[in-house]
Amino acid sequence: MAKDDKKKKKPSEDVVDLAARIGARQSSPNTTPPDVAPPQAPPPPPPTRLDGPIPSAPKPRLVPAKEDRLQGAMIQKALVEEDQKPEPAIPSPRAAPGPGEIDLVVTPLPTPDDWHRFELALRKVRGV
Repeated sequence: MAKDDKKKKKPSEDVVDLAARIGARQSSPNTTPPDVAPPQAPPPPPPTRLDGPIPSAPKPRLVPAKEDRLQGAMIQKALVEEDQKPEPAIPSPRAAPGPGEIDLVVTPLPTPDDWHRFELALRKVRGV
């Protein structure tokens, strides 16, 4: 029963400083502030990384166009050309796809910003 006696031993009646146990500083009015060290030189800049993002060129700004005679004449010519009657379309000898053939459908996207983009679709036509 000697082992049980050691476990049941009464705790000591010493004063325990709980603030020191949880990491708080003890307040002591007699302590002097530490000497202030002179400021150190700033650390050298980090080396340039080669695996980072590539810097891009600045985007061009919109510069207002100069109103001159040549530009005004070009605008007037374009307005006149819009009013003219368009030429008739050239007739196409293309026929409907035959059995087992594939038709390519090209549809321009509706926004004016995407005038150069097209939606391509292959459509297989069933034969008769």
